Amino acid sequence: MRRLALLLSLVTTATACVPEAPPKTAETKAEEPNAEVKDVRPRDREPVLDEVLEAHLIAESVDGVIAILDTNDGKLRCSNLERCQKQYVPASTFKIAHTLAALEEGVLESADSPMKWDGKEYTVEAWNQDHTLKSAMEVSCAPCFQSVARTLGEERERAWLEKLEYGNKDGSGPLDLFWLEGGGLRISPIEQIDFLYRLDRGELPVKDSSRQTTLDVLVKSETDTYTLRAKTGAACDPTTGWYVGYLESGARRVYIAVALEGKREDADAAVELNAARPLVALRALRDVTGLRID
Repeated sequence: MRRLALLLSLVTTATACVPEAPPKTAETKAEEPNAEVKDVRPRDREPVLDEVLEAHLIAESVDGVIAILDTNDGKLRCSNLERCQKQYVPASTFKIAHTLAALEEGVLESADSPMKWDGKEYTVEAWNQDHTLKSAMEVSCAPCFQSVARTLGEERERAWLEKLEYGNKDGSGPLDLFWLEGGGLRISPIEQIDFLYRLDRGELPVKDSSRQTTLDVLVKSETDTYTLRAKTGAACDPTTGWYVGYLESGARRVYIAVALEGKREDADAAVELNAARPLVALRALRDVTGLRID
């Protein structure tokens, strides 16, 4: 229970900022992906080692892995080939799949669907109020999605893991915790990218309305040149920090999955990882795209 209490408090994003990568002065022509891999699912592509990505982890003094798929060249790059395929507890990144399942089953209907506060006092103040799907996603309201799980029930939860081909598809464990603690569900950085890729391209077995609503509630920032959709996650057994998402700029997509690993299971380690998640991801995205991303 101590670990669960810690877990439920680890959802706020870091407010610290880092210098933006300087804009690239010369435009480079987009490299056309090899026709043989252009439409191949990320999980079926051969990942390539990109040691430059490791610099973004070193810059924030954290241990972990970065995986990136840029549709400009179709290459799946990893800072560490072994860790890119290592499966971790998905934690709150599972809210993406959870949202799709809830919309498909009629548990939720739109971004404005109400998600009522259960009246319990939580350490995260933002959870102690009613939410909509959109606001619940913004503050990563764990109790809101635990309620969704209980409404869906075990049979439908397990069925959607299979339909979405999500990670190892193991829904064993407590119904309202199996993606957080005490369950069997695991997913790798490459599998996270594979899931986002299929969501973006409309290749998941869901209605377009469910897909679009899910994409809408994931928007983190939007300008005239790009849209960034993302979700963070935090687990404490072991300490893991996630940032998954993708940047859309015209026809280009850059999918990213960052998984950070803590060296100890305590609050200090978790807070450090939480703060580093977006910093590492945005550094990598700025470097790859040359865009000024907030």
